[in-house]
Amino acid sequence: MRASRVLERLRESRGDVVLFTHGQFAKVLIAFMLGLPQATASRFALGPARGALVMERTSGLSLAGWNLAPNADGLWKALT
Repeated sequence: MRASRVLERLRESRGDVVLFTHGQFAKVLIAFMLGLPQATASRFALGPARGALVMERTSGLSLAGWNLAPNADGLWKALT
């Protein structure tokens, strides 16, 4: 599955990562990351040009923000 390959590459990376993708794949990736069935992805609302924030914690990956809109200060500046 494509999502598992992307997640594997993200885990191998060092430091912060920014990933740009189409909305539907972003929803599938988040569902996969959370251990949910792929069909669950269709239930996640994600607007155009929106983002998600995923953080690594000692227990694993965590969805820290969803459907985030860019702002004047920058999307990531306000979240980190």
